[in-house]
Amino acid sequence: MALEVVRLTPAVGDQSSIAAALTQFDCCRNDDDPVADEVNLFIRTDEWRRHSELGVNSTYLFFDSEVDSDRIVGYVTLAIDAIRLSGGERERLGRTSFPDFGAVRLVMIGVDSDFQRGGIGDILLKWSVGKARDLSDEIAFRFVVADVNLTRKAWYDKRQFQVNRSKIENPDDPSASTVSMRLDLQLSDVQGAT
Repeated sequence: MALEVVRLTPAVGDQSSIAAALTQFDCCRNDDDPVADEVNLFIRTDEWRRHSELGVNSTYLFFDSEVDSDRIVGYVTLAIDAIRLSGGERERLGRTSFPDFGAVRLVMIGVDSDFQRGGIGDILLKWSVGKARDLSDEIAFRFVVADVNLTRKAWYDKRQFQVNRSKIENPDDPSASTVSMRLDLQLSDVQGAT
């Protein structure tokens, strides 16, 4: 499956076909999931626009022209970030003098529910990792980080993400809906291309 990728800028979002596709995106039909609701609201309510205009992050839309060129099958939002590692983690990596490492933050990732369970999530994640690898060739950083929906944690576990131990404030909090996770680009074999 070859997906078309479009960077979502205010000018692109003002195009009538894109604007309509944004409001139709829904990754949680018939699902009571507050994190998935947040993924929907980000793209459907123009929150992406505010973040784009502030230069906080970049959003990329994915379309499958073979299925429906006017439907967003998924989207990814990326930003630059830093991750704090524990002393033991830094020591294992051979870097003890600086507590923070550069990272690309996977701010949002969502697949429209009509296209879920068909491998689109893997394609979006691999594309994001590929984008991070490309950027890391120019600007040094080591990790991809994400605040992962707890209901999707096993999916990330299978894709070599690890829990950020330094970010766990209350691991027994039953109201928590996300967990901070990271992928080490130097140790991962997850590949992708932009």
